[in-house]
Amino acid sequence: MTTTAKTAKQLADERKPATFDHNGRTFDVPDRKLLQDGELTGLLLGSQEAEESGDSRELTACIYAILRLMYPHGAWRGVLAKLRGADGRVDINAIPVFVNAAIGAMNPNS
Repeated sequence: MTTTAKTAKQLADERKPATFDHNGRTFDVPDRKLLQDGELTGLLLGSQEAEESGDSRELTACIYAILRLMYPHGAWRGVLAKLRGADGRVDINAIPVFVNAAIGAMNPNS
């Protein structure tokens, strides 16, 4: 079996975080390993159930937990800063839309 050594540029490109655009802003793609994470799956199911039952409080809690899991160590605050509107507020409806876009960026072939 023959292997080819990677160039420095290839290695740097692999380490560089992938990004995606959302509403004219650029965000890092969350760790793709999360697609196999049981906690993320549970939170996504919980948010779906909350949405179907009309439980906006539970839906908001799940969405924020998903955001914090996808962007750990305070990085979620940077996401919210980019989602902040001209009025200084983050529209509650912008967060689930962003979470769906981030998940789509994690798994672009789905």
